Parts: sequence; structure tokens; C-alpha cells
Amino acid sequence: MKNTPKNILTNPNVVLTTFNEKWEGFRLFGEADYYTSGEHFDFCKNTFFGNSEVSPFGATEPKGAIVTTVDELEEIKRGRKHGNSSTK
Repeated sequence: MKNTPKNILTNPNVVLTTFNEKWEGFRLFGEADYYTSGEHFDFCKNTFFGNSEVSPFGATEPKGAIVTTVDELEEIKRGRKHGNSSTK
């Protein structure tokens, strides 16, 4: 996550694509903000590292919190788009 903060500051537009084993999923379009302190950072720290957990990468605390405001959500089935729905 070395370049993530710089990338978000340079261009906050993001697309997140997720699929299940049947290739059904969603694409989320939005804008991201990166926090290294404050409410969002504290939430991530307490939620994911609150009981002395260690990440799969050996981290004992988050480097930052990425918060995405979703502008559009697109459902995808078997590699084809199935309509758009906007959250605005």
C-alpha cells in the first residue's frame, strides 16, 4: 500500500469489481478518500486490530483507511452487464 495514498490524492476515482465462483458480481464506481487518523482510521484500527490481531501480511495496525463514496453500482452476470443503478 505504498502508492495507494499518492494514487488517491492524484486521482480519487475508483472502480471495485467483485465476483463469486459463478462469475456473478458487481462493479462499484466512486471516489475514495484516504485517512491516516481520525474517525475512519480509528474504526478500522479498532475493528480489525482491536484484539491484537495480526494481518496476513504481519501488520499489527492499519496504515490507513480508504473510504469510498459509491456513485454508481453495476450488476454483472456471467461476464455481461445487467443494468446500471445509481446511488445518487
